[in-house]
Amino acid sequence: MSATSSTPIITVISPSTVKIHADNVTLSVKGDNFNDMCYIVVEGSFLSTTFVNAGELTTILPRAITDVLGRKEVKVHDTKGGGISNSKFFDVQ
Repeated sequence: MSATSSTPIITVISPSTVKIHADNVTLSVKGDNFNDMCYIVVEGSFLSTTFVNAGELTTILPRAITDVLGRKEVKVHDTKGGGISNSKFFDVQ
């Protein structure tokens, strides 16, 4: 018998704005249905992700993301088979 995973849901991300060329910015993703096999995905790049609990994940944004101005899409990908979350966005200014 196999367990059914639930699709991750993002309710809020923080910060909503990041300064251009910022170093060591921690992105917090809050929502539901997260597990230890979920990854934060920014602009299609899977980032090293820390599982805090079923409602929060964090990552450190790489300079490759903070070095480019604009709106950045954030999703959570559940590699256990729960699918891909809705999108939220932050801005690099």
